[in-house]
Amino acid sequence: MRRNLIYFIVGAAGALFTSCNTTLYVPNAVNAPLLKEKNEIKASIGFNNFQAAYGITQNVGVIANAYWDDFKADVTTNGVTTKTNNKGNLYEIGLGYFKPLSQNVVFETYVGGGLGKIDFSNGQQEQYYDVDATKFFIQPAVGYVSKMFDLAFTPRFSAVKYNHLNVSGYTQAELDQEYLNKKDVEGKTWMFLEPAITARVGFKYVKLQAQVGFASKLTSGDLKYESRFSSLGISVNLAKWYRS
Repeated sequence: MRRNLIYFIVGAAGALFTSCNTTLYVPNAVNAPLLKEKNEIKASIGFNNFQAAYGITQNVGVIANAYWDDFKADVTTNGVTTKTNNKGNLYEIGLGYFKPLSQNVVFETYVGGGLGKIDFSNGQQEQYYDVDATKFFIQPAVGYVSKMFDLAFTPRFSAVKYNHLNVSGYTQAELDQEYLNKKDVEGKTWMFLEPAITARVGFKYVKLQAQVGFASKLTSGDLKYESRFSSLGISVNLAKWYRS
């Protein structure tokens, strides 16, 4: 069990730093708090995300997420190296229902939404685009919770709508190749299935948190997106049930 958990954490850390600098959609980490009681507070911080959750009542919770990224890369084509920079952010809030099914098993489901933005620049070729995004999600989950170890499975469904796409410096052929035509990007609501597994290990109030997930586009059409996502960070949990 310990060996498998170590492999899981190492895999999450490795996947964390893989990104395509022309990607239009990168899934953020899934917030799977697995609350058990009223007034319970859980928060986590990673390399590029922050998550928080609070039990408003014995069965109703609220979550909040913040994601940011600033990915830089040098791309060499035909001996010419180009510096690229892709910045992105996303802020979400959600409301949900949670219920302990036993002493250690919890069911929960949250619905919510948020706003995001992407800025991409290619300095030497003077290529640039930016776009705003509105995202909605629903994420049922079931998980195991204990004083030393948590494990959650969360099949999240996300819907993303892009607006105000601004592109400069691209030929029409390049727009077709990068799937950046305004009518194509903004003309659909892009649906994704994003199952994720989250593990937390530590003792009571502080745990190491790791997550890996996969994204599958459900909407027909071409859009560059990351098919994998992951996070690694520290989780803090303030709960009365730890005292029992």
